[in-house]
Amino acid sequence: MNSMDPVSMAVVRSSVVSIAREIFGTFKRTALLPVIYELNDFSVSVFDDRLNLIGDAPGLPEFVGSLDFALRSVAGEFAGDNPLVPGDIVIVNDPFTTGAHTSDVSIIVPAFFGDTLIGYTGIRAHVGDMGAKDSYPCDSQSMFEEGLILPPVRLYEAGKMDPKLHAIISANSRAPRETFGNIVAAGQALASGARRLTGLVEKYGIDVYHAAIDQLMDQSEREVRQAINLVPDGIYQHEDYFDDNGVTDGRVLLRVTVTVSGSQMTIDTSGSAGQQLGPINSTLPATTAACRLALKRLTTQSSLPTNSGDSRPLTVVAPSGSIFNPDAPAPTYLMGWSGGRLGDMIVQAVASAHPHLFPAQSGGDAVVVIGSHEDSTTGRVTFFADSPPQGFGAAAQADGMDALLHAPVAGSELTSAEIWETRMPIRKISTSLVMDSGGPGRWRGGLGTRTEWEFLGDVELTLFAEKTVASMARGVGGGLPSSVRNSITINPGSDNAKDVGKVGAARLIAGDRVAFVGGGGGGNGAAHLRDPELVLHDVMTHAVSSGSAREDYAVVVTSDPLAIDWDATRRLRDEIAAAAPKLGLT
Repeated sequence: MNSMDPVSMAVVRSSVVSIAREIFGTFKRTALLPVIYELNDFSVSVFDDRLNLIGDAPGLPEFVGSLDFALRSVAGEFAGDNPLVPGDIVIVNDPFTTGAHTSDVSIIVPAFFGDTLIGYTGIRAHVGDMGAKDSYPCDSQSMFEEGLILPPVRLYEAGKMDPKLHAIISANSRAPRETFGNIVAAGQALASGARRLTGLVEKYGIDVYHAAIDQLMDQSEREVRQAINLVPDGIYQHEDYFDDNGVTDGRVLLRVTVTVSGSQMTIDTSGSAGQQLGPINSTLPATTAACRLALKRLTTQSSLPTNSGDSRPLTVVAPSGSIFNPDAPAPTYLMGWSGGRLGDMIVQAVASAHPHLFPAQSGGDAVVVIGSHEDSTTGRVTFFADSPPQGFGAAAQADGMDALLHAPVAGSELTSAEIWETRMPIRKISTSLVMDSGGPGRWRGGLGTRTEWEFLGDVELTLFAEKTVASMARGVGGGLPSSVRNSITINPGSDNAKDVGKVGAARLIAGDRVAFVGGGGGGNGAAHLRDPELVLHDVMTHAVSSGSAREDYAVVVTSDPLAIDWDATRRLRDEIAAAAPKLGLT
C-alpha cells in the first residue's frame, strides 16, 4: 500500500474524531454525577504528538478551545528527565493554566506506539466538588477561595494510582466518592481512547498518520480563511456591560474590536475593564478559547469538526491585568460567563454590520441555579443544577429558534426533573415559553423560557444571572432587542418576593420557591416588514400578543375570531412607510 494512499488518509482523519466520540460515550456511561451523565458538562479532545487538536467531541463547546493550554503545561512539566510513560494519567485544574474554574479538571493521557509518543487524549470535566468556599462561588475574591488547586501531577504513574493524591482530593471535597470516581472514570475512558490511537498508528503507520493530520489542518485553515474572506475588510466593534462583578456594585465595561484583513482576523479586548475584585475575570486560556469558538461560529461551525487548523488565521490580543487576562491570584470561578459574553460580542460586532450574513444576538449568558443538600441522616451531600433555555437570535431569512441553551454550552442537555426530584427534596412546578420574549423583526427572535422550582427541605443555593439590567439581546438590520431579560426571583408572587442577580450560599427552607427566566433572542430586519400572516400565526400560537402585533409589527389582529384586520393594518403600515425617511427606516 502506498503510504500516502488517499483512502487510508481519509480513514485516519475520520478515526480520530471517532476515537473522541467513543471516549465521550464511555465517560458518560461510567460517570457518577448527573452533571456528567445527564448534563454533559465535559468535553473530549484528541491531540497528536505536536500538540495539535485533531479530533473532539464537545459536550460544552467552550471547553474545546482551551484544553490545549492544559496539555502544553503537562507536556512542559513532564519533559526531559521526567517524561511521560505508558500508563500515566495526569490531572491539572489551575485556572490560569486550564482556562477553567477549579471544578473543571483537565485529565490528560499520553498515547504511545512502542516507545514513541504519538499523541494525547484529554477530557475537561466538571467532576464534582473540589472544595471551594461554597458549591459554586459567585462572590469569591481570590482563587484561593475557589477550591483545591492542582498543577500538572500524575494521578497514575505507569498504571499505578497515587494513593496520596487520592487522599488529598477526597479530603478537600464535599462529595469525595463521586468527585474522585468521576476523575478515575475520565482517566480510564481516556486510556481506552489512547489505546485506540495506538492501534490506528499500528495499522496505517506514523507517516500516514502525520500526513493525514497535516492535510486535516490545512483543509480546516483553508476553509476558515475562505469564510473570513466573505466578510468585507474592516474594523468591527462592540461594547457591552456586566451587571456587576459579584462582589461590588456597578456595571463592568466590556469592549471588543474585530479586525478583518483579507483572510486574517484579529480579536482585541483592549478597552475592557481591568481585572475585577469578583470572580468574572477570564484567564487568557479561557479568553482565547472564547475567541476560537466565536471564529468557528462565524465560519465553519456547520461544515467541519474543530481542530487546530481553525485558529491559524486568528490573533488574540488581551492586555495583562484586564478582565480578559487577569493576574493571579484573581478570582475566576465565573470565567465561563465572561468568555460566553465575549463570544457573543464578537459575533454581534460582525453581525451588526452584515445582518444578511449572521444572526442577531441570542438571550445569552446562561442563568444558573445550583444547589446542595445535606441529608440529616446519612450526611451525604447531593447537588442540583438547572438553567432556563433561551431564545436564539433571528437570521436573515429565518426566525430565531425557541428555548435553546446558550451557544458556548450548546452540547449540554437539561436534566429531567425526575432525576433531581429523586436525589433531593425538590419539585419542579413549571416550565413554559414566554410570550413576546422574541425580539420583533422581519424575522422574529426566538422565545425564552420561565422555570419554577419549589424546595421541600432546606437547601443552599448559588444563584447566577447576568444581562438582567445592564445588557440585552440586541437585534440587527433594524430588528429590535428582546424585551424579556434574564432574571431570578425568590418566592415569586409573594409578599417577600426578591429579584436577585449573583448570590452565593443562599439558604432556603421548605416551601421556598425560585423562578428563573432565560431571555429571548433579538430580531433581524424591521418588524413592520414581517409578513402579516406570520404575525397572525405568532398570535395564534401565543408567541406574540395582539398588543405587540399592533405596536411592534403594525398588524391589527381581531379577537373574535382571530384574524387580520387588513384595512387597519394597511393604514398602520402606510403611516410607517410615510414616516420612514424621517425615522431612517428606509
